[in-house]
Amino acid sequence: MPFSYNSHSGQFCQFGRGHLESCVLRAIEIGYAYFGLTESMPRYKEEQLYKEEVEAKKTVQKLQDSFEAYIREARRLQHHYKEHIKILVGMETFFFGPDSIQDINDSRRHYGPDYVIGMVRHVRGIPIDINKDILSKAEEAAGSTENLFCEYFDSQYDLVRNTHPEVVGKFDLIYTFRKDYELTEVIWEKIDRNIRYITEYGGLFEINAKALTTDLDDPYPQRHVLRRIIALGGHVTLSDGSYGPSEVGMFYSSLQTYIESMNIQKIHFLAPTIFPRDRSTPIINAKPIVKSSMHVMQHAFWKDSLLFTTC
Repeated sequence: MPFSYNSHSGQFCQFGRGHLESCVLRAIEIGYAYFGLTESMPRYKEEQLYKEEVEAKKTVQKLQDSFEAYIREARRLQHHYKEHIKILVGMETFFFGPDSIQDINDSRRHYGPDYVIGMVRHVRGIPIDINKDILSKAEEAAGSTENLFCEYFDSQYDLVRNTHPEVVGKFDLIYTFRKDYELTEVIWEKIDRNIRYITEYGGLFEINAKALTTDLDDPYPQRHVLRRIIALGGHVTLSDGSYGPSEVGMFYSSLQTYIESMNIQKIHFLAPTIFPRDRSTPIINAKPIVKSSMHVMQHAFWKDSLLFTTC
């Protein structure tokens, strides 16, 4: 019973490829049981847009309209393919600072996603996962690599403490361009604090294969961080982090190897509480149920290596 809870498409994301429906069809083709659609929430200030979005003539209003369209299309797909796959309509967060908390909570109430995936992609308003040069600017603004990591995990704590996302995405995304940085004691204290809090309220930590498209050796989170999550009682789920149909299931064979090497026996997943009988039946605010299985990695899905894309 494979699944993924972090995905994007070119239809609704500047950095994605392909249509949302094509992603769903690919998930059905390779045998996903559950598939979370998680286009990013709207932003409410022009300065929060990526350079690529500005160049593409996107505006705050256009992004809000696009997210409205995403929710409509995702609900349509959820209904249309309900006999083939269980789709959850999610929302990925943007976090730029304390003001973002209200934006996230307002967006959750307004758009009614089935779940939220909590992500921190910016420190001091600077993206941390685009390239090394931009990461260096964030590092310079923070004053040091240690300060950058501390501010990242402090932002994550602020996010999870005030919004309680069902899934915490790419827990250690800050590692993307600093893979060899050795964590200091003060950073570990912040990591432990965050893990304990997320575990206490019942959030899931995704093991995300998208990291394998970078210079990182492991999926997110890196193995020394994942060991701490497991040691502190954290519950993990799976994500391919896809940005288009060709990436659905991407590197899941490597994900399997990683999970087995970490001796993880139990995998958690989100399952919908209800599904609509017809398109008029509302599913909004139907909070998904967290389930777990000791047998996820024994599913026949993992035995068919031809299903996994590696590009």
